[in-house]
Amino acid sequence: MLKKQILLLLALHTEDQKIQELQINLEKLAPELAEQEALVKAQQAAFDEFSARLVDLEKSKRSKEVEVETAEARLKDFQTKLSIIKTNKEYQAALKEIADTKKINKTIEDQILELMKQIDTLKADRQGVEEGLKGATEVFEKKKQAFETETASLRGEIEKWRAERDKIAAQIQPPLISQYQRVRKSGKEGMAEVSGGTCQGCYMRVPAQLYIELQKLTVIHYCPSCHRILYLADWVAPKEGSPKAELPKEELPKELKDHKEVSV
Repeated sequence: MLKKQILLLLALHTEDQKIQELQINLEKLAPELAEQEALVKAQQAAFDEFSARLVDLEKSKRSKEVEVETAEARLKDFQTKLSIIKTNKEYQAALKEIADTKKINKTIEDQILELMKQIDTLKADRQGVEEGLKGATEVFEKKKQAFETETASLRGEIEKWRAERDKIAAQIQPPLISQYQRVRKSGKEGMAEVSGGTCQGCYMRVPAQLYIELQKLTVIHYCPSCHRILYLADWVAPKEGSPKAELPKEELPKELKDHKEVSV
């Protein structure tokens, strides 16, 4: 009976290890997707910034163009008035006004040209960012699809192993399963092999008397240091020439059939 309980615990231990491995793999997927999503958001933010700057430059350019149009209208007005001006003083004042307006126009036109250069440069830069955004988005969508597929697969696997685990757990005596769960809740494996008189879970020597009692298999023993449930390798895979396990092979939990070595 004790032998069967130990073998059931070892089978449970195997199930828990597999579930933990699958859970770790599942938890690794989200950060990878989040990293790619962050890259997409960064590229989008850069694209939006370039677009906003382009809007501002286009507004400035249009404003300057309006100034030039207004000045051109004034020039035409002054030139029309030249023909009707009667005094030399008024004529000279009008010529000066025309010259000043042309000078201002030249300055504004130069500013417009500079704005056009900036706009062209910014458009080229934005195009590069847009291409990067497109590429990052495509990668993200592919990763998202792969993430959803793999996540569903891993969750299915976890549920399958948990169902098997529950079947095994139902066959284990409540005090044993409680001790096993208490140890696991502390972040440690629930069982540990004793090899050479040492607990392979915490690598502390077990008391000599406990080791002797352990070999008798008359009661379940726990490590005095780490509190894991202890077992001997011979209980799972008897050495050549050693008595066969009392529990017939067909009664073993399927996880331990043909099991040669259990690592804890």
